[in-house]
Amino acid sequence: MEHFMKRFNLSNNKGFTLTEMIVTIVIIGILLSILVPGMLKYIEKAKDKQFMVNARSAYIAVQDNLLETFGSSNIVTFIEVIADYQSKGAAGLTASDIEGIPETGNVIMDIKAMNDIGLTGNSIDENTGEILALEYREGNKYIQYVKAKGWTNVAVSP
Repeated sequence: MEHFMKRFNLSNNKGFTLTEMIVTIVIIGILLSILVPGMLKYIEKAKDKQFMVNARSAYIAVQDNLLETFGSSNIVTFIEVIADYQSKGAAGLTASDIEGIPETGNVIMDIKAMNDIGLTGNSIDENTGEILALEYREGNKYIQYVKAKGWTNVAVSP
């Protein structure tokens, strides 16, 4: 019986050695150094997708507002609305101008204020009320829509 007690005596249990603990910490560090950069890329992609969703929401809000104005007023009033949108310049339209534009962004309708879009003239078709070009900005990020080309990739202002 005494031999049995010595064999299973808990006081002899010393736990993990320092070497085992250090090896475990090093392995965890190596795994984290591999995983963290990949996670940061996924986070950045998710932010760009959210930015794109915001831009499309702003596009829909502005287009809806234009078509509503186009359908309910005379052509002179509509042309005045277009001129007002384009006169905002680089400051653009915000959530206080049109409901549906995200609070964090603004919509540029003035072609001259857009980042190298490659168009001249109006950004809105005066005959149909359709948006021909638009730039959506949040901070230093922007994305452009051109009717003939569609949406560009998210870019950072220089």
